[in-house]
Amino acid sequence: MSTPANSSWLKEWMLMHNSFISEGKQQQPEVVLLGDSLIANMCLSPLWQQMFEPLNCLNLGIGGDTTENVLWRIQNGEFDNIQPKVIAILVGTNNVDHSADRVVEGILDIVRALRVKQPSSHIIVMVKASISACGKLVQGQDGQVEDIHLYLKNVRGTAAYWRTALNELIGQIRCLGPPTYFVMLSCNDLHWLDMRKALLVADGRPDENPNNLTTYELQRLNNFLF
Repeated sequence: MSTPANSSWLKEWMLMHNSFISEGKQQQPEVVLLGDSLIANMCLSPLWQQMFEPLNCLNLGIGGDTTENVLWRIQNGEFDNIQPKVIAILVGTNNVDHSADRVVEGILDIVRALRVKQPSSHIIVMVKASISACGKLVQGQDGQVEDIHLYLKNVRGTAAYWRTALNELIGQIRCLGPPTYFVMLSCNDLHWLDMRKALLVADGRPDENPNNLTTYELQRLNNFLF
């Protein structure tokens, strides 16, 4: 992966990259927005001051950036001295010569790099509602139009993923009927620490260490649910 190939604005691009590193050190943001001009231009909206600045939000958007550019920035210092709680990504529109699957792979490379740098951050992958690959329709090798949403719908955490999950849930509700309520619990036989804590609280034992529970106690708490 490399820095932008267009040397006429490479110097300015590097200045912005270095300024982001400095701003991060000084601000220590809790929320980071990362991407291209769609992210960068958010600072020009009145909503930025009203809704984002109170969140201690840092904008790391650079106009014209591709997935490769953003990945390079991650790997070269922009996330080395900050620990945000949330990182939101919107990128891929400028990958004009790439197929949809390649754009998605670039986004996943970004997520993987962020996971290494910021393992405790919650990462949100955003996709522009009207975007197919590169903001246009891309003709696949089989003659079919490739849609970036078709790839991202399998990536948990993306808008396309949750849109698909919502549609499936609505379909289930329509089949079962409005009066039907259902709860799905999957806690690996109560091996999830958070679930154990919640059950202890419900059982009136909030101060007890969930790691010290015996198999018998876990079974009893499991029965407590029902």
